[in-house]
Amino acid sequence: MTSAVRDPELLSSCPSCGMTIPRAAECCYCSGATSPARRVSEFKLALAAVPALVIALVLLSLAWDRETPIAQSADLTRADAYDHVRVTGVVTEVEFDDTDYDASDVFSFWVKDKSVPDGDPGLKIKVEGLVLHKIMDGGLLPEIGDTVDVEGAFQAGRNFRQIAVKTAGMVRIVERGKPTPGAVETD
Repeated sequence: MTSAVRDPELLSSCPSCGMTIPRAAECCYCSGATSPARRVSEFKLALAAVPALVIALVLLSLAWDRETPIAQSADLTRADAYDHVRVTGVVTEVEFDDTDYDASDVFSFWVKDKSVPDGDPGLKIKVEGLVLHKIMDGGLLPEIGDTVDVEGAFQAGRNFRQIAVKTAGMVRIVERGKPTPGAVETD
């Protein structure tokens, strides 16, 4: 009986883990396929990956030069939450929260476009942390009266609507301007 287990005709080596195992369709140690007909060769895997890579490159090239369309801030609702949006308008308010920790400073400003009714300060734009420091280092911090073009993740809840800016390049000053009547600056 012992010689039947040791018989080389009944034993093989697992191509995945290298263990000596009884001949079977699967390795009893690693559950890897042992029959060449069931194993996927590297060539077949590469052959399947090429079309996926080509499709990914085509989609990337289509998206490369695509700009985010400009939305009217009054049209953005809770249904648009977490969408990447872009708005343009005039800065009506600015607020800087300087904390004890450099990486957690928060700068907020409000952008008003033509869709926003009078008396409403506009849509809040929130910039914080390292993104804020990068904008400040570049001298691109928006001021009251500036016309800006801003992109970011739209966040909306029951009583708030804001855009969270994730990279410094998403805040662009189109034109430096003069403060509009009724503009507010707070610290």
